[in-house]
Amino acid sequence: MLIFGGVVVFFVVLLIFYFNSRKTSSVDEVEKKVNMKEKTTVLKNVEVSVDRAKKRSTIVLSISNIPDKTESIEYELTYPTKDKGLQGVIGTIDELKVSTYTKEIFLGTCSSGACVEHKVDGPISVILRFKGSYGEEVLEREFKI
Repeated sequence: MLIFGGVVVFFVVLLIFYFNSRKTSSVDEVEKKVNMKEKTTVLKNVEVSVDRAKKRSTIVLSISNIPDKTESIEYELTYPTKDKGLQGVIGTIDELKVSTYTKEIFLGTCSSGACVEHKVDGPISVILRFKGSYGEEVLEREFKI
């Protein structure tokens, strides 16, 4: 009798976990579809590029076809280095008067007037957060230099 009760309890617990995991995954799928729809409508024409600049350890971040009504763009660049692990650069673009933005970004650290270049050892990951009257939209890309 004790073994039978243990088996029943085991199956009840198993069924509870099964139905909870199905409910969570279906909610996640709906959220992903909504987010994809939003991204394709507002950011579908945005073009992003990351290229080497003429200056050493500097890249050029270019964003074109910035959507109307964009008030600011937050950027986050992360990249692996040979000797310092994962490094990054963050910033905000506030004054958007045109639909194209270009900026040179130094990949390194500066302190007291002395700058140390990072030895980039892999792709640069770019996350852009567009904020405007349409809400907030995120665009992610990866670039090899």
